[in-house]
Amino acid sequence: MLTRILRPFARSGAILCYHGIATGQIRSPVHHTVAELEAAVEVARDLGRIVPLSEFVRIHQTGKSTAGLFAITFDDAYLSLQAAAAFLQREQIPVTVFAVSDALDAGRAFWWDRLRAVLERLTPRDTTALSDRWAIPAWFRNQWSGPDFPPAWELRQWVVARYAGRWPAELEETLRELERPADLAITDRSMTWSELSDFAGTGPVEIGVHTRSHAALPLLPIAQQRQEIAGCYEALRDHFHTTSPILAAPFGFFNGDTIAATRASGLQACLGLGDRTMRYGGSMGALPRFCMMHPQSRVRLGPRLSGVFDRIRAWRGKGDAEIPVVPSSVEGV
Repeated sequence: MLTRILRPFARSGAILCYHGIATGQIRSPVHHTVAELEAAVEVARDLGRIVPLSEFVRIHQTGKSTAGLFAITFDDAYLSLQAAAAFLQREQIPVTVFAVSDALDAGRAFWWDRLRAVLERLTPRDTTALSDRWAIPAWFRNQWSGPDFPPAWELRQWVVARYAGRWPAELEETLRELERPADLAITDRSMTWSELSDFAGTGPVEIGVHTRSHAALPLLPIAQQRQEIAGCYEALRDHFHTTSPILAAPFGFFNGDTIAATRASGLQACLGLGDRTMRYGGSMGALPRFCMMHPQSRVRLGPRLSGVFDRIRAWRGKGDAEIPVVPSSVEGV
């Protein structure tokens, strides 16, 4: 009811960023149940209509209004998306799945999910010992720990900062040691090429670029950024005729070089994050997306997607919502 009241005030469009479907194994705020996805779709339809991401981007880039339009995206091509296939097919909801091409080769679990599963079973003392073993500086721990961050957030951020978001071989033995006693095999992994092909055949599904290795692009030289982007785009086009020339920047991180590398790779747009609607735009040419966090009540989701919260922030002089901060492994940077 509230969202229908808000419909006349929905002067903005929005791109929704989802990840996996909650299966009970990965307890992550960015993994949602099918019921939560259904509720968000209902809210979006009450406010306007859901369109393919490629159409949304085309309308925006031609200078036309995207007011009342919504696009739904899923990052990382999680295998658990199969649980939502029946709903998406029944409702004929257009979605874009942003895939990591190297992960599709083996259908492997992502390092951040493996790390989260381990950390949930460690005591604070064990976590500190792991930080010591990985030689994480004290200044970095202080910067990324505290009440504003999830437990042991500094470990995840250190991998992003020190290794540009790509899991290093030198930490693999340690992680496997911690996984082994509890048999922490992560089943919600990336799809394989064939599994993603099957999923794409269930409805109006576009495949988007999410780089070769899910790298934190701003931490790489522009030449390596282009290799990550263009390599993924080429691999996806070799497998899917529905490949869309759109990049979703991993972790929501991008800079001016990322935008330049995106264009040089033949892509039309770069998507970041930022928790705001299209009316208030993105920065450096990237389009903002809402990172859908669990739990998300309908009461809050309606004003969020309609742009009401954006207008309140602007009225209060707070400007844009937060954009993910790229961590640095160098003190003071």
